[in-house]
Amino acid sequence: MSLLIHFLTNDPSLDFEAPNYGSFGFEIWRKTLWGHPIISSLGCQLIPILATKDIYAVEEDLNNLHNELLLLKDNIATITNHTNIAIEDITVRIENALAFTTIALDQETILGVYIG
Repeated sequence: MSLLIHFLTNDPSLDFEAPNYGSFGFEIWRKTLWGHPIISSLGCQLIPILATKDIYAVEEDLNNLHNELLLLKDNIATITNHTNIAIEDITVRIENALAFTTIALDQETILGVYIG
């Protein structure tokens, strides 16, 4: 299974085209990457939640998720050193999520972002 990213809307009839494939990695990455202690030690609070449950980021949490993704992007080498997951693989997933959060922050009809 894969971790996927979706928009959260208040109107299910709205059809937003995903900015990219919407992958946030493999199911096992819940613990081996996103739930790894290095992610929390960098200051992330939302992303490590994926170790045990899905993320529903709306309102302030949407801003926080976006900022955490930017923080991870700036620290990819450190994350790779601790997780042994290739920089390219992590980069693609972070950029996927950033594309979603950027659009969600800009569109009033999008309430937030789901990752799970």
